[in-house]
Amino acid sequence: MERDDNFKKVTAIKSHNPNHLGDINGGLLYKEMKQPGGFLWPANNNNITLTCFTDGVPLFKSSKVSLWPLYLVINELPPAERFLRKNMMVWGIWQGNDKLRMNTFLYPFVQDLQKLHSEGFTFNDGPKKKSGKALLVIATMDLMARAPVLNMMHHNGECGCIYCETPGITVPSGKGHARSYPYLIDTFQPRTDASVEMNSRLAVDRNKVSVGIKGPSVLHAIPRFSLTKGTAIDYMHGALLGIVKKLMELWFHGKSYQMTYFIGHEITDIDCMLKKIKPPYVLKRLPRRIENNYQHWKASEMRSWLLYYSLPCISESSLPEVYIHHYACLVEAIYLLLGEDISESDLQRAERLLNSFYEHFAELYMDSAVGLNVHNLYHLVQCVRYWGPLWVYSCFGFDKDVLEVVHGTGNVAMQILWCLKAQKELALKTKTLPDGKIKDFFKDMLKGGSRRLPKGIHAQHCRVVQPMGGTFRFNDAVASNLKELFEDDSISEKHFFKSDKIVYGQIILYSKNCTRVKKRNSYTIEIAQQHLDGSDIMQVDYFLMKKDTKQVVAVCTLLRMVRPVVRGRAPHCQIVEKQR
Repeated sequence: MERDDNFKKVTAIKSHNPNHLGDINGGLLYKEMKQPGGFLWPANNNNITLTCFTDGVPLFKSSKVSLWPLYLVINELPPAERFLRKNMMVWGIWQGNDKLRMNTFLYPFVQDLQKLHSEGFTFNDGPKKKSGKALLVIATMDLMARAPVLNMMHHNGECGCIYCETPGITVPSGKGHARSYPYLIDTFQPRTDASVEMNSRLAVDRNKVSVGIKGPSVLHAIPRFSLTKGTAIDYMHGALLGIVKKLMELWFHGKSYQMTYFIGHEITDIDCMLKKIKPPYVLKRLPRRIENNYQHWKASEMRSWLLYYSLPCISESSLPEVYIHHYACLVEAIYLLLGEDISESDLQRAERLLNSFYEHFAELYMDSAVGLNVHNLYHLVQCVRYWGPLWVYSCFGFDKDVLEVVHGTGNVAMQILWCLKAQKELALKTKTLPDGKIKDFFKDMLKGGSRRLPKGIHAQHCRVVQPMGGTFRFNDAVASNLKELFEDDSISEKHFFKSDKIVYGQIILYSKNCTRVKKRNSYTIEIAQQHLDGSDIMQVDYFLMKKDTKQVVAVCTLLRMVRPVVRGRAPHCQIVEKQR
């Protein structure tokens, strides 16, 4: 294993409570590896675990040629570092227009993993050379990729679930038929690695699919890897691009106009409300119209719609209340399972919510809509128990556009590999440059043009950006509060600088006075401890820095949470009002 800089294993983030799930290190199966004699037992503190991802990417619109890149990430890196381009490894790329022979493609990959597990790798830790071993523990991918990787039936075939042996049923769908997985818990016989291996042998012996398994997968040969526990559910493709997109089609598409749940005739009003939403800058994309557009939404837009925008928008529509409460079960459950401090009670509530959503889905919509993505909700909490929150093994981290470096139609895979090699070489050469603008330019270029934090005056615990003084006035309430806070009756405007934003760590905190960003609201903050008058949210009007002590305070308007948008569901979506 080679790297252009010294490799240093970093402990992943920890949750606030050691019994809570905050990252992969809180998962049951990860904890097992840290037990005495386990792969990550402290005596083996140089060992690392890996997550892999693969997916097909159409190369040209005018042909069937596609690429299949295979990525690896190191789970022991903190999340902020884990999915950076420089830390992600592209093991290989397959290019072709024929049906991919996945076992053939993955065979040398498995050989490399066997070698990393038995012989290990070396790395430099300062002047010392150390060694460690690597183990693949998670494989994440969408349903279309999972079937050929595991050599099993696709999602629309009998017994297409890797976690249980439920066969599903065939139901009418349009002019044809579809595979449905109704909520029949008695048929959800769990698969085990032993049962998958047995069915693989039976499929070969009988030359016939056995309980959804077509034959052995080369992943069987990966040391200590579990096909049934290590194959994670990707909520990006399953919940967002699968279930949420399907629900939007049912609600808004004209072919559903006779159904109880159809609200397509209100789409203009919903779009109007959606466009009024001002998200904080941490949500990269602004809301886009639904009408004639939602089919082209990115997964990140579906995520924002599911978690934040949808309930306020549809709660004002004519969608019957039973449908809103049913949908809110999915919203709250996914929100809980994406947390960085998930308790056992959170897991139990998420499980009840998802089971309720799954159980009543066919009753409220149609049998043909209960596909494998909906069925996988039944297994989702168990996946979180094994490996931590959904974001740990989500395909969002691997969602890199490999085609952005392609500039011709010839030997595309080699173009990508040469570009990756050039980036590594450039990173290595950049380290030898003297500090200055040129070095900073190359660093920014290697980061992909990431935005720099603004500079400012150093104050206590933060930096104050573009402070100004002498041109503002306090109102009586602000003056009174400042005198009480600093215990000084002589305090006035001349003792302070005023600013529209500050930098705290790696976060920019904005105020309402910062008018340059008109389409975003990055100045409304939840208070960690409720105010004496019952306020639990505040809008920052502006910041003040005391000139002599460089203490920074925020002048705020206090708000209060009234109730959730949907009573009894999704408490993170609240109706708020200004305190009088």
